[in-house]
Amino acid sequence: MKDLKCIALDVSKDSSHIQAFSSDLLKLSKVEVIDHTLEGFNEVIRLYELLDQPMIVFEATGVYHRGLQKFLIDSETPYVMINPFSVG
Repeated sequence: MKDLKCIALDVSKDSSHIQAFSSDLLKLSKVEVIDHTLEGFNEVIRLYELLDQPMIVFEATGVYHRGLQKFLIDSETPYVMINPFSVG
């Protein structure tokens, strides 16, 4: 079975915390804080390519996730956006 990987983002107003995990929840990267800028979003792509295209996951956070979402759409990078009201 292929080892699945994921990049998790905790999206806030002007920045996001980002960390990668394996399917058995081993940390594959340190926690990084990225700004919501082109440079910051390119860090997501750098990690995505380094880990051979893991799943990118983040929670819809009002309007704060929209810059990240647009960047991923424009760069044709697949992602999963979780509705916080559907969990729990």
